[in-house]
Amino acid sequence: MQSSEQVGQTFHLVRQVNQTEMFEVWDGGSSTGQPAIMVLLAPGAINNQAARASFVDAVRWAQRPDVTDVTLLAEDVIGVKPWAALAADPHGQAFVARLLGLRPSGPPVAPPGSPVAPLSPAVYTPPADQPAPPPMQPTNPPAPSAPWIQAAPAPVSGVPGPVAPPSAPQQPISPWGQVPGPVHWPAQQPAAQPPDPAQSWTRSPDIPPLPSPQELAERRRRSRARRLRVGLIAGVVLVLAAGAAAAAFVLPGRAKDTGGGPTTTSASPSPSPSPTPTPRPTFQASAAPVAVLGTTWQPGEATKVQDFETWPFAFRTPADATCEFFVGEPGYKAHNCTWGAQPNHSVMAFVVRRCANSCDATEQAQFETMTPWKPDGVLAATDATTKFVEVDYGDGREQFTMLHYFGTTAGGPPQWVVIAQGNTPKQLRDPVLKTINDVRSQTP
Repeated sequence: MQSSEQVGQTFHLVRQVNQTEMFEVWDGGSSTGQPAIMVLLAPGAINNQAARASFVDAVRWAQRPDVTDVTLLAEDVIGVKPWAALAADPHGQAFVARLLGLRPSGPPVAPPGSPVAPLSPAVYTPPADQPAPPPMQPTNPPAPSAPWIQAAPAPVSGVPGPVAPPSAPQQPISPWGQVPGPVHWPAQQPAAQPPDPAQSWTRSPDIPPLPSPQELAERRRRSRARRLRVGLIAGVVLVLAAGAAAAAFVLPGRAKDTGGGPTTTSASPSPSPSPTPTPRPTFQASAAPVAVLGTTWQPGEATKVQDFETWPFAFRTPADATCEFFVGEPGYKAHNCTWGAQPNHSVMAFVVRRCANSCDATEQAQFETMTPWKPDGVLAATDATTKFVEVDYGDGREQFTMLHYFGTTAGGPPQWVVIAQGNTPKQLRDPVLKTINDVRSQTP
């Protein structure tokens, strides 16, 4: 990354202030002038799945409803170069410190508005089985570092090491707050050890944490801007067409004099161009039903066809499902659907992403870290293009996760991956499984 480089649609880098083997930290800002702390996955860690998983865990933790002190301005943890932008305040600084391993654990302990203990810019403690790398040197010309990244008071012993933990009581945090190292989602079934509600992604999954609210607002703004441009172009076309018709009416060509009376010509009105409708997929009623688990929708059952704009397929949900748009970009689309009354409600997340490398093994491994909620189990193949896992949390709720790779024709090369996840009361699992099976049936 270079100084002044654009990150996302609205942020830019100003000056690098820290770097570890896994992360880079920059002073940055938004297009509106708001200062920001920019955290990026280091170039050498972009293809490291463990590093990506750690970064995703950290950002999703900051997006949790019960985390109110850290202000996440925007993020893109599933792109080619993952990044996150945080408010340049003490809580954002402490968040970054924990991510880099400069503090052992714990959320910010200083009250809002109070300074955070400064940190050392070169402290990075690798896992115990790795040799410690030499201190990294700044890549930019010497400049005064940001106050929150300057050297900390030296320990009494004078031996370099992690900054001593603050004396205030610590609160439990997610595992990513520990010293960086390989991170993997738990492979065991959580039924034996029910997850702590404060740490689980799935105990209250009313709105899965896909894009942040700030990024979602930005995407909707761009979408409105695109529609406005299309409207302006259509308006110009209409004006030009009307002008051409008027010119033809006012300045008709001279008719050949045949000796009769004056010849008149009339201009036929030019048809107005109609706006191009946004394409919607067609539900394939003749598609062969495929059951990943459970049964499929049967004739006579109350269902609703979900034909989201620009999606490559349509599918059925229960008739009382309410679906909410999240993302609608050419290569990345997402919706959430819910039904039922809390606490006995069901919620599902649907994500479609276009493969960049024919959905090869490397891409598939990456996609498995991009689910809206942690699968909390090991994804197992149910056929050559589908992986699935079900989890019983032991508290009356279950979760299902399916990843399926598909193309435009049955048996053709895969071009997309669809991720379908559902969290539901155990006794109401059938509509969720039927919806997942319908997604699988509609994708060749």
